[in-house]
This record gives sequence, structure tokens and C-alpha cells, in this order.
Amino acid sequence: ISQHLDVLERAGLVKTRRDGRYKFHHIDTTPLEPIIERWLRKGTEHDANPSDQRAR
Repeated sequence: ISQHLDVLERAGLVKTRRDGRYKFHHIDTTPLEPIIERWLRKGTEHDANPSDQRAR
């Protein structure tokens, strides 16, 4: 698990704080916000243009 947390920390998705021999990990979603906004915007654009949807 610690190797996975290290990868997430290097990616900026997890912040780590040490307190003695303990490490506390916290999720930081800030780097994901532009991706989420773009994804939601595409979903909204898709809903606004029903003619672009394929016939089922």
C-alpha cells in the first residue's frame, strides 16, 4: 500500500503529514478539478445536442 500512496503523492493527489513514526495521508482533489469540470461540460454539451446522439 505504501508504494501506491507514494505514487499518488508524487502525482499530487495525496498529501502526507508525518507525526512521529506515523504518516497521515489526505486526498487532494484539486488536481482533478479541471478534468472533472471538462468531463461534466462534455456531458452537458452532449445533453444539449440530442441530434448528435446515435439512433438506438
